Amino acid sequence: MVSVAGIGPHTEPDDCNGAQGPGDGIRQLGRYANRVNLRSQCERFLLSREDATAIVDGMKATIDEAWYRVCRHVGVSERDCELIRSAFVYEEFGYNLEDPTIATDDVEELPTIRPR
Repeated sequence: MVSVAGIGPHTEPDDCNGAQGPGDGIRQLGRYANRVNLRSQCERFLLSREDATAIVDGMKATIDEAWYRVCRHVGVSERDCELIRSAFVYEEFGYNLEDPTIATDDVEELPTIRPR
């Protein structure tokens, strides 16, 4: 397995997170795409928290800047771009999952690992 930084994990991921595929067991909350979750296991890749933050923030900036332009370039309609926008740009990405004031009334919105 190769990370974005070009190095593999320091240790092999285990399946204790309900992982379903390659790399799913690496993040603390499985596949949940969130800034905190993506940085949660940076030490396993021999990255400091600062380096992991820079990588994640750089990826997000690239996606924010390019997703719409790329979709339109390959023929995705404006309407369809709006329909898929939430796959690329969503508020929850920046939530601090360690903040106890973040709450939701909808159990389906909670970033928990459910047994499959």
